[in-house]
Amino acid sequence: MQAVEVTMPDKTIRLNVAQDARMWIDEFMGRHRAHPLTASLDTLLESSTEDELNSRKLFCGGAILIMKWYGELTEREASALVDEIEALPFETVAGNKQGRH
Repeated sequence: MQAVEVTMPDKTIRLNVAQDARMWIDEFMGRHRAHPLTASLDTLLESSTEDELNSRKLFCGGAILIMKWYGELTEREASALVDEIEALPFETVAGNKQGRH
């Protein structure tokens, strides 16, 4: 199992990707409910195919990069979000989608 270290403004935590892959995404979405990236992340989590998920991962990564350039996210926040999005397995998305309906 792959471990990822996530640094947030007030703490650093070590996550097992398979177990906690959505922690940082969920935290961002909770803090920024009306942000365009939140809508993009929500759409990403609704992906119904692996190709769709991969396409949406690229879109979200680009949005995060733009947010970093404009100072909306720190380097650490942007890096943590991108790392988590890249590590997000399709099975996790599909499983969470089924759990919400």
